[in-house]
Amino acid sequence: MTTRVNVQWQESRIKYPKEAQTKGEEGEGEGEASQQGVEEEGTSSESSVGGDLLPLDLTFLPTLWQPDLFFLDTRDMNSFSMMGDVAGLWLMSNLTLLYSFMVKVTLDCPMDFRKYPFDNQRCLMVLTSYEYSEDVMRLSWLGSEGVTISSVAHYNLPGYTVHVVTQNITTYTPCPACMLPTTSVASGVVLLERRFTVHLLSTYVPSGLFAALSWVSLFWPPEPVPGRTVLVVTSLLTLVASYASTRDHSPKTDYIKAIDVWYFFCVCFNVVVLFQFAVILTLRRKQQELKPGMVRSARSQVKVGESAASILAVRRLYENERLVKLQRREAMGELMCRVALPIIFLVFNCIYWPYYLSVDEEETSHQH
Repeated sequence: MTTRVNVQWQESRIKYPKEAQTKGEEGEGEGEASQQGVEEEGTSSESSVGGDLLPLDLTFLPTLWQPDLFFLDTRDMNSFSMMGDVAGLWLMSNLTLLYSFMVKVTLDCPMDFRKYPFDNQRCLMVLTSYEYSEDVMRLSWLGSEGVTISSVAHYNLPGYTVHVVTQNITTYTPCPACMLPTTSVASGVVLLERRFTVHLLSTYVPSGLFAALSWVSLFWPPEPVPGRTVLVVTSLLTLVASYASTRDHSPKTDYIKAIDVWYFFCVCFNVVVLFQFAVILTLRRKQQELKPGMVRSARSQVKVGESAASILAVRRLYENERLVKLQRREAMGELMCRVALPIIFLVFNCIYWPYYLSVDEEETSHQH
């Protein structure tokens, strides 16, 4: 990220030119009283906003004491230059130096995509001293906000909303087992909130509709086997293809993400409907096998005597009872799937969405 860093520190070994101070007093009027109040109180918070700025040449900077600041846990950091370094040095009337420069910082930000595409990422930005201990130099952010975000940052990071939360004057121990002193830290948290509306419209709604489409096939009669089978198989293949395309455009991880759980359930939903239809066809085939047997039993009853007729009648009664059981199982299987599958899908959504849309307590505390 491209950052404009403003650093202020007191330097009592230099003097503010009287000529510049006289010009400032003549030009401001009421600002004279407030400026004198800042000089008398000598508070750092007021000095960051008060005082006339006197530009100084950057070649004067090496002759001054400078805070040895650096960004902790960075992968790369580059400064900007055109005709010269993109930086400036100013002196305030209360002997405060303001050094401003542009730098491009690449932060090391470990990300957790278990809730993708409902994830919020937290990148820690830490500014500290390498040499000076907390007793020698203490850091704090300038102003009330400390860090501000450019309005174009949201366009440069498509799919994310950027927030920054600052923390003033904390301490950092670089190595607990070493002899290095505890340093002062000005830290900030860059919150990246993913905008998931596009994922809802392009991924979740279509896949949910295809899962519901396979459930609708349960209301069709089993007789048109090709039509019902083609509907479920087509819905299943479409879900698999959509999942493969989504994985190509999602972060590569070695753990399960929220989008994986959703597609896994939708695919299982289609597979269950397909297996249910296979069971119904099996019951139908067994019913067809029993019906010709009943006809043969009826024909045999005419040719044989009365002694054999009773045996055939018992057999026919047994086959009738078995046929009725198969028909009841078929009707029960159709009814259970028509009722149970929507309830299971509804329960899954009631668990899935509150869990993955919930915000962690740690993230909530940083946002507030």
